[in-house]
Amino acid sequence: MRLLPLLPAFAFAAPATAAAFNPPDVSVQLFRWPWEAIARECRGTLGPAGYGAVQVSPPQAARVTGNWWDMYQPVNFASLRSRMGDEAGFAAMIASCHRAGVRVYVDVVSNHMAAGSGTAGQTSDGSSWDSATLSYPQFSAGDFHPPCTIRDNDYGTPGDRRSVTECRLLGLPDLAQENAPVRAILLAYLGKLLALGADGFRIDAAKHQAPGALRALFDALRQDWPVTRAGEPVWIAQEVIPDGNVNRRDYLPIGRLNEFKFSYALRDAFRGNDGLAADSLPALIGVPGAWGGSWGLLDSSEAVVFVNNWDTERSNDTLNASNESGAGNDVGASRRYDLATIFMLAWPYGQAQIQSGFRFTQRDADAPSTPPLDDSGAPQTAAGWDMVHRWADITAMIAFRHATAGLGVDHWQTGSRQQIAFGRGGIGFVALNNDMLPWRARVQTGLPAGRYCNVVAGLAADGNCRGDTLTVDAQGTLDLDLPPNDGRTVPAVALYLRPTARNIR
Repeated sequence: MRLLPLLPAFAFAAPATAAAFNPPDVSVQLFRWPWEAIARECRGTLGPAGYGAVQVSPPQAARVTGNWWDMYQPVNFASLRSRMGDEAGFAAMIASCHRAGVRVYVDVVSNHMAAGSGTAGQTSDGSSWDSATLSYPQFSAGDFHPPCTIRDNDYGTPGDRRSVTECRLLGLPDLAQENAPVRAILLAYLGKLLALGADGFRIDAAKHQAPGALRALFDALRQDWPVTRAGEPVWIAQEVIPDGNVNRRDYLPIGRLNEFKFSYALRDAFRGNDGLAADSLPALIGVPGAWGGSWGLLDSSEAVVFVNNWDTERSNDTLNASNESGAGNDVGASRRYDLATIFMLAWPYGQAQIQSGFRFTQRDADAPSTPPLDDSGAPQTAAGWDMVHRWADITAMIAFRHATAGLGVDHWQTGSRQQIAFGRGGIGFVALNNDMLPWRARVQTGLPAGRYCNVVAGLAADGNCRGDTLTVDAQGTLDLDLPPNDGRTVPAVALYLRPTARNIR
């Protein structure tokens, strides 16, 4: 085993221990948030709400174009001066989040380098580069695969898999990770992030990197870093979008995968695509003990799930906060986004991630110039930040997920095909109405008799109920009365035995 790398002087503040962290089952991606704002949000919101981790945007020096995607065009991995902040701010953010019980996962771009060319004013750290000559601060022409183009049909033809992993994604110069010098530079970058306290990585465009080369990189990393500074295994999630060409299981020895099929199942079920509806979800994704379903999803232990991410919301491939929810955004025709997120947090599959970014009308639009938080820490929603991770119906469901961890699903019930309810092992119960008609029925919750808080309406800071209290009788049944999904309210009920108050009597 190689010796651990020396830590920068400012990184010697005692890191959080694994025991001090919130449970890891729910994370949030604060897309394009500056480091200082993330640090404040960890202290003020994420830690108290129970988020186990925050995923941050790529911190390496990158091209600057004034679009949201420019940080995904690296120029210099030796520099952590990005549009989100500098290296000292990055380290301070990690330390602040750790003190709040929140891990930090870093979005890593290791497939390619920036296109075009530029000098000081066109990069976040002042570096120069030229993709025509393949000149970068750390790389030269021999560090890249020969130029070629990925064609649309390459994604569906097994014989063209090498095209997908070695040709240029969107014209971006493709790093030859199988070459030892390239791997050494990437290994040094990842090691530096871990030395600063990072807890894991999301690998961008993993499908466009040969699984053997990625595995060699992370096998070497784990020799240097068998555990993080906090004492946990390094968390890995990989972006491997399914197609007819890729064998996703080739990537599982490296770490978990972002399970896009789960997002697509939520989209089709809650939109009613192709004859599907919410009552289709157990068949599509599977149930505890029999995961996979008719769509062949990964096992729960292999998956990181989400309703949408910053890519899918720009192509309408998923349910999206900007056009399918009335909470904190343009009022839409329904609350499908909220209902899908509640389902994700209530259903015991995978590790769940919330996407929280900014509203946009143009696909390539940059983040707002106004920071996400004002000087008092209040959210700047008027500037365009959506603050999904603060929505009351979502934050309350984090505690629900923690309380029901390890329990199965029972008492599955439906009204119409878009009205579903289920219990969670005698500890929790959820009912969702994605129909345009109200749902009034007597349903079995599996809960002990008592009065319960409907946490979808949120909990106050002191843990008291902010919404309705509902009565479960001695037989475990509840008289359900949910309004239609017409955009005015979130038509859902979530009840659980809270560890402190238990139930409300």
